[in-house]
Amino acid sequence: MMKAICKYILVVILMTMAISCDDFLETTSQDLIVPKTVEHYKELLQGEGYFKEFLAKSVFALYMTDDVEYFDAVAGGSWGGFGDSNFESYGDSYKWETEIENDVMTDRCYQYLYKQILVANTCISALDEMEGTDAEKKILSGQAHFTRAFGYFLLANFYAQAYNEAQATDPCVPLVLDPTPTMEKFPRATMEEVWGRIKSDVEEAISSLEKANISGIYEINYGAALILGVRVALFMEDFDLVIEYGEKVLKINSSLYDITDKPVSTGTSSPTSSNFQDKFIYPANNPEIMWLYDNGEKESHYDVFYVGGILAGDCISISSAASNSIVSMFDYQIVETEGGNVIEGDKRFTYWIIAPSASYYPYVPIKYDHYNIVGEDYQSSFRTGEVYISLAEAYARKTNPEIDKVLEYLNALRSHRIKPYTSLNSGDFASVDALIKFVWDERRRELCFEEHHRWWDLRRTGQPALSHTWMGGEVYKLKEKDPAYVINFPQLEREFNSALNNARPIRLPE
Repeated sequence: MMKAICKYILVVILMTMAISCDDFLETTSQDLIVPKTVEHYKELLQGEGYFKEFLAKSVFALYMTDDVEYFDAVAGGSWGGFGDSNFESYGDSYKWETEIENDVMTDRCYQYLYKQILVANTCISALDEMEGTDAEKKILSGQAHFTRAFGYFLLANFYAQAYNEAQATDPCVPLVLDPTPTMEKFPRATMEEVWGRIKSDVEEAISSLEKANISGIYEINYGAALILGVRVALFMEDFDLVIEYGEKVLKINSSLYDITDKPVSTGTSSPTSSNFQDKFIYPANNPEIMWLYDNGEKESHYDVFYVGGILAGDCISISSAASNSIVSMFDYQIVETEGGNVIEGDKRFTYWIIAPSASYYPYVPIKYDHYNIVGEDYQSSFRTGEVYISLAEAYARKTNPEIDKVLEYLNALRSHRIKPYTSLNSGDFASVDALIKFVWDERRRELCFEEHHRWWDLRRTGQPALSHTWMGGEVYKLKEKDPAYVINFPQLEREFNSALNNARPIRLPE
């Protein structure tokens, strides 16, 4: 039944995505089951929604941050797992070119996110007619409103100006709430309209899921809705609401995964193998995880940045040489002892990132086991670590900062990441601004190579100037508050609807 129901919704999606009438008639078949019950619609939402292929559709955004860097080929090396296709596909993204799309890369993210929203709209619009109990409908309503809110949150953070950098009347993205297929060219809604809808959908999700008995971390639940509320409130700079939602999360689950005794990462292995070394985002061990998503197409940060063997081709990988590199953000040292060398300091670096070796070059992110992404292990999560660092920021940036609370949340998080650990105190910071800068740096460390946190955070924390070195020593620069902090709509969307256009400047190397 699941396949038949999903096939039904896919037919609707194809119609909405401007497939011709003849093609639609050819696509339909006699075995389609029109969903009638809450369970049918729940299967639709979980089967066609839930953002299972999010990273695979949005890889290009990884290349626009300061967490990546260009590396020249090493003469005489043997070619490994990093294909030319990645280098060719995302070089334009890395250079913040006018167009990120090229002959070998098409932006599939925009259409994919609207597909997720369409599934949510379909469920929401049918709530009154579907068969099921009020309690079942309430849970479905919460999960569908979560899906729609998250979809628009992602769209707004790729294809529109950051909320805190825009005016309420500035254009955002089209706001589509009706599941009815149409060839209409939807106009761009305003920032106020889109973010207002995101906020109200989050509120509906939280209210509807509060009493739901959902224990699994693979299903949208109350804790996940609260964490989405934390994200949305943080980006809208409603710091009191961040605190309200965040502290509700910690009443449900205040756990932090203690990684201070974890070994140095040496690579990936299947969970069924004898030498398996568990990874951070591994549900069997990590009590922080409240919702897992994204296990489709077997595309991961590891696959994107892995270079097998000594580098024999140019590549873009984790930044380590540049002054603002992600590697430079971690404070650790190797200490010689009678029993051998011991790594002291920030264990996130050694547990979440594989250092260069004969097998791996340059550095490789490894927060999850990439061999098992298509299966029980997912690579994206809503977890309490994000809540702790968001609460620290909210208490630091509210109208009347509460420094003791900032330090409480920072020390709680960092003591589970750093060994030996010395607690931070107010005397460590010359000003509140210095403390906020530290919180932002801590956020970069804590959330590195998860979802697209770095790109989103760069957009909302001042849109700083960045530079990327390219072949032949060319340097491409992103100016402070550069228009390229907003991604243009896919070319096919612009051809269909000329109102969809975020013109990016021509970028020349220096």
